[in-house]
Amino acid sequence: MEIKKALIDGIREVLFQFGMNPLYIGESEEEYLASVSPVNILVGLNAGLRGNIILGLDQVTATRIVSAMMNGAQVNTLDHMAKSALAEFTNMVMGSAVSKITAVSHIDYSPPTVVTGKKLHLVISRLKSHKLTFELDEDFYDLSFCIE
Repeated sequence: MEIKKALIDGIREVLFQFGMNPLYIGESEEEYLASVSPVNILVGLNAGLRGNIILGLDQVTATRIVSAMMNGAQVNTLDHMAKSALAEFTNMVMGSAVSKITAVSHIDYSPPTVVTGKKLHLVISRLKSHKLTFELDEDFYDLSFCIE
């Protein structure tokens, strides 16, 4: 399975586990891997495949995902516990996606790194990248990736 389909399936499967129903909107090609989202989770691919993946969310979507992971407990801020949950969420997505990629026998990836802030502009790689856009109950988020 190609990486795009594996990432789409991975994010869908993990969100379904938490009772959420994401809708894949489409893909765009970008000149480089970057994000202007206020909540970002970064993962590096460092064996089998080399590249980077970034999940970009707004604060509302991020706290909704964390709330779902915590069995519906109300989460309003991205404190240390919430950021840890977002990293684990991304780790689950990556684990699901990596298990589906059949073109490479072994893929290693870094632990997820959460970066948050207002007016961020992260440039992760100057390689052309692919941005996968999803909708979750009228909120949009992106999962972008580039492979060397």
